Amino acid sequence: MDEEADTMGDFMTHVRHTGTVLLHDVVAEQATEVLRAAEDETALVLSIELPTGRRIPLPGELASFLLDIVDDVSQGRSVSLKTMPRELSTSVAAAELGISRPTLMKLIDRGELPAHKVGSHTRVLREDVASLKAERELRIRSAAEELLLLDEDTGS
Repeated sequence: MDEEADTMGDFMTHVRHTGTVLLHDVVAEQATEVLRAAEDETALVLSIELPTGRRIPLPGELASFLLDIVDDVSQGRSVSLKTMPRELSTSVAAAELGISRPTLMKLIDRGELPAHKVGSHTRVLREDVASLKAERELRIRSAAEELLLLDEDTGS
């Protein structure tokens, strides 16, 4: 099962050996129908039903992740998934944070991002990068909210 392809007409929808999944319009339509059928209700449990009839409930984080994908597909948005190794190079970490590598190195030097050496190369943990990214996004959101409040206070 290293190479598996399912086709809908002439349009390939799944190629296992490359990890590429191309969505056919039918999949987007199905995603839209699922969300329309749910109306405004939020799914409490998402599960997989096996051929035997046994259901396996998905953990909350995974269910939320999959529902976000269904929502994006139904809206015609691009969905791109990638896995990251546990340890990242400084170039990859900087790209993930949306900053330059020299700026990332300053964050490491100031102790804002833990890092370690592998030979002569600096490496950071994916979890530390994700935490820093979330903190930075929170600060940006908070600053934007403060600006909006300040704008409302000045009556502009």
